[in-house]
This record gives sequence, C-alpha cells and structure tokens, in this order.
Amino acid sequence: MGYNVDYCASGKVVSLRCIECGLSRKNVNPSGRIVGGSAAKLKEWPWQVSLQVQGSHVCGGSIITPEWIVTAAHCVEGQLSSPYYWRVYAGILTQKEMRERSGSRVQNIISHPNYDSDSKDNDVALMKLQTSLSFTGKSSGVLNAVMVPLIQRSRCNSASFYNGLVLPTMICAGYLEGGKDSCQGDSGGPLVTEKNSVWWLVGDTSWGTGCASRGKPGVYGNMTMFTDWIYRNMQVKYIFMLFLQHFIQAYRV
Repeated sequence: MGYNVDYCASGKVVSLRCIECGLSRKNVNPSGRIVGGSAAKLKEWPWQVSLQVQGSHVCGGSIITPEWIVTAAHCVEGQLSSPYYWRVYAGILTQKEMRERSGSRVQNIISHPNYDSDSKDNDVALMKLQTSLSFTGKSSGVLNAVMVPLIQRSRCNSASFYNGLVLPTMICAGYLEGGKDSCQGDSGGPLVTEKNSVWWLVGDTSWGTGCASRGKPGVYGNMTMFTDWIYRNMQVKYIFMLFLQHFIQAYRV
C-alpha cells in the first residue's frame, strides 16, 4: 500500500503497491486469542493468517503480498527460526477447518537484525512462502476481532502504566481501564486501521502485561518504523531470485 509522508527514516523513497487483501468486503464495527471481542465474519479480515507448528496455532501474521507474511520476531526465536517447522493458513475463521488443509510451506524467515528478546525492541519478522497465495475470497477455535484506540506513547510510558518500557519501535493500543485487548496466541497478528475503504497495517501484536488488565494495554510493533526494512528485504530476495534464474538459464544454454 502506498501513502505520502513528510519524513522517511532512511532518507530514501519507498513506494508500496496496494494488493487485494487490503480490501475488506464490508465495513465492520466489532464489539471486541482477543479479549472482549467478537467473532469475525466471512471476508472481514482477509489478510489475517494463522502460523502453525505441528498442527497447533502458535502465532498470527498478516499478508503483505501473495508471497510475504509479516509477524513478530519473538514468534520465530531459537529453534522456530527454521522455516521447516511452519505452516501458514490463510482464508480461515476456525481452527477446526485447518485439519482439512495442508497450509503453505515457508521458504525463508527473516527476523529484524536489531530485535531484542528482552525489551521486544524491533519485534518484527518476515516469512517468505514457497508458493504464492491465491486470493479466492473463500474462507473457513474462531477468529475474533476487537476495536481498540491508540494511546500516546508518553502516556503509556508514565509511571502508572509501563514506566518507559514502550520504545519508539512500539505502539500502545487498548483501554487503560482494561477489558478489551489482544492476548497470548495473538502475537504477530495485525493492528489495522481503515482509511478510504482500505485497511492499513499499523502494528503487529508484540507484548503486554497480562491480558486486558487495568493500566496495561497491548503493545504492538510500530510498522511505520519497519517499512523501509520490509521493503529492502523483499526487494533483495526478489532480485536474488531473478539473478539465480538468469544464471541457471545461461548455464543451461
């Protein structure tokens, strides 16, 4: 998706293209693993994926192109950094229906090089799928959604709340009185906002103290800080594959 900004962290121009998965089939207003939310309806959140290991849901993620998924770096730490373990399920609403599908295999996982497992700074990762997703519009526990307001970082960092733990690479969202929030199992899933009938990825679910607790809203990776990094990594892999294909064709000749 493309947008205009007055400032670019890298000093370089980044242009992103809208794809079909950013278009929800209807405007929704959900009343809220999500706490205080409501069950999603067919085609409402087509970019949401379930990231699974050995048939069990581990984290969520977001489709940013037919071949690329963005999730949280803490989901793919240690042994789980190997693409071999993962399957990506798109276009589903219930965990039950995953048993009828094989999911998409992962070709490569790229965690942010400056990810800090203690502070959760730069908590973002990319997954490159072996084969492209097909946007058919078909959809199948149940996917939930909840509306949460953004909270100013300065307020979230006050001594009463997170006391300086929310870094510039993070966004606070939720209710200071608690009651509605993301929770364990939602990690890596999207925080999105709608503008001009297009949904924009604002953050990826990262961390928080408890779930829906008073004074402890959810904390998400700040996608505006990662746009350049995501774009660069997608381009590098794409250019490398083109070079490899050209080399193979030349060698065969």
